[in-house]
Amino acid sequence: MKLKTAVAGIAVALGASSAMAAPSCNSTTDWVTLGPPGLELFGKSFTAATNGTHHDCYTFSLSSAATSFGGVLEINTLFNKLDIDVTKVSLFRDSALVGEDSDPLTFSFASLLSGGAYTLMIDSIVSRDPGLWSVPVGYAGMIATTIAAPVPEPALLGLVLAGLVGVGAAAARRGKA
Repeated sequence: MKLKTAVAGIAVALGASSAMAAPSCNSTTDWVTLGPPGLELFGKSFTAATNGTHHDCYTFSLSSAATSFGGVLEINTLFNKLDIDVTKVSLFRDSALVGEDSDPLTFSFASLLSGGAYTLMIDSIVSRDPGLWSVPVGYAGMIATTIAAPVPEPALLGLVLAGLVGVGAAAARRGKA
């Protein structure tokens, strides 16, 4: 019985570690730092020779806590023999998944911490379609970071509440006089 429990524990640990594994990238671009505030434009083009699934990565670090947002547009000509489908945008910090969005037209990731190595991964599928011509397809995107709004300390909230009570008491007293 103990052996089954140990084997189950090892299987769970291996599954958890593979979920935390660093992303496997077909190509990587290093932006060094992305602020905040920061803005980066990115994109990639594909030809018929690059048919298949692609995981393109963009790495960066942050100088302070941030929130990020952006979007990815597919560049695809009508009646083309090639097609592209951007399927997912994921963000990793070191090796851990921060979040992912399966609607890459717009994405956002909140509560990003300073330090650490971030990786933005764009997943896409390039396939052949019946069409009239063969021109490259691709995607173009943008990611921006803004400084995260600081969370007020509980003591500060207590002082604000005490001040509002004091103002309310003064107004009520003045109304009686």
